Amino acid sequence: MTLQFYTFMHKSNKRAVYNLSTLGLPRCNDFGHYQYTTIEPELTNHCHENVVEICFCIKGEQYYQVENELYKLRGNDILIIPPNTIHSTGFYPEDIGELYWLQISVDANKGLLCNLPFDQSNYLIDNLLLKEKLVFKGNYLVKNRLKEIELALLNPVSILNQLTLN
Repeated sequence: MTLQFYTFMHKSNKRAVYNLSTLGLPRCNDFGHYQYTTIEPELTNHCHENVVEICFCIKGEQYYQVENELYKLRGNDILIIPPNTIHSTGFYPEDIGELYWLQISVDANKGLLCNLPFDQSNYLIDNLLLKEKLVFKGNYLVKNRLKEIELALLNPVSILNQLTLN
């Protein structure tokens, strides 16, 4: 029996981006993580069609411009960027720190969210989009779950790792 490993779209010493839709999670696009020890160039204006992006700042500070509003993320801050919304780091670079992000399709035609039934998938997405504030505090449990997901992506394919990803 040969071991299969999850593949990722792009990995460097500072940044990793995994394409979750190729791993049986059709409503999940990219899952990414950066750990910068130096200042990096700014993130230019872009948007994700029918995709909500969730950013979790582990440590450091990072500015994000979402349409015309500027937000400053600090450790444990979560930012929700609604679908089809232009965003960037504004005039600011990607700063020293650590951040995870997840992109989730809001298009129900793409399939289930993390293999949940459609009504539960749609409930989660709908409530995520109802948030009045785009930035709110997370907690250390979120950080631990994100690290578990990344470890599962770095290890051979197994039923336990698939459960972790779901």
